[in-house]
Amino acid sequence: MAASGGQHGFAVRLQTANLKSLCNDLVPLFIEELQAPGFWNNAVKVSGLQGEVTNRLLYTGVDIALANAEPWARDLVMLAKARTNDLLAP
Repeated sequence: MAASGGQHGFAVRLQTANLKSLCNDLVPLFIEELQAPGFWNNAVKVSGLQGEVTNRLLYTGVDIALANAEPWARDLVMLAKARTNDLLAP
C-alpha cells in the first residue's frame, strides 16, 4: 500500500508541475499573439491560438487536461480576450 501511495503522490506532483509549467508558458504565448494588430478580428489567428493552446494542454500528459483539452483551450483563449489589456500592459 505505501509504495502505491508513494507512486500516486509522485504522479500527482508531476501532473501539478506540468500544469504549472503550462500556465507559465501560456502567458508569453498570449502576449506574443495579442500584439498582432486586429488579432481578435482575425478568425484564422484566433483559431490558430486555440489550436496551439489545445496542443500544449495535450502535451502536459495530465489526464484531466487530455480529457478536456478543447473546451479548456476555448475557455483559456476567451479569458485571454477578456484580459487583453492586462496581458499587454507594460
